[in-house]
Amino acid sequence: REKEEANKAKQKQLEKDIKDCEGKSVAHAYELVKDSKYDYEFELSYEKGGKDITSDVKMDVYAASRERVQVIAVKISGYDVTFTVNRELSITVEDSEDLRRLLNTENMADPFIGEFAEKYRGKNIEFDGYTSYHMSHGGYDTRFDYFIISGNNPDVGMTFFLEDVSYNDFKWSGQSPASIDAGINCHFVAEVERYDLALDSVPLIFLDPVETTLR
Repeated sequence: REKEEANKAKQKQLEKDIKDCEGKSVAHAYELVKDSKYDYEFELSYEKGGKDITSDVKMDVYAASRERVQVIAVKISGYDVTFTVNRELSITVEDSEDLRRLLNTENMADPFIGEFAEKYRGKNIEFDGYTSYHMSHGGYDTRFDYFIISGNNPDVGMTFFLEDVSYNDFKWSGQSPASIDAGINCHFVAEVERYDLALDSVPLIFLDPVETTLR
């Protein structure tokens, strides 16, 4: 009887702790539930895409990012817990030696560039950069191919490639520019797609924008 009451008290406390995760970091919520008997998921808020990012949360490569991302809502149904979070997890220069090395690579023929793209394919990276040369994609008036360069205009940095994107595909957060010309300084969060030939000539890392902020 005492053991049963102790288990009930422990369960009640765990449920309270889970509800208290609202407003705290994903790291806090993850550490709380990962060894519990709860089935849980981390869901990106519907305004940001409404997808399950639990697999990302579990990745060691996103350990530092878990500290930066906040839980904005919690739902408990039996042993199922859903944490709604306010943004995607991403890798930054503050927590990734690989990303620091990539952005400081001066030789575009360095094999590390392709190695980075393969290692981080499907993951999000975050960096400051600016829009560079761009052209219409396939003759369309509203779809373009963009070269994105890391760092501060006009400093030389790592060059990335966005293929077949529209104005809205940049997924602007907050204020957005009237048009996307060369030399617009931005903070980029983008998914690493692949390392491939851009415009059938230069091998570059292709990115898919996740969130873009003017700076």
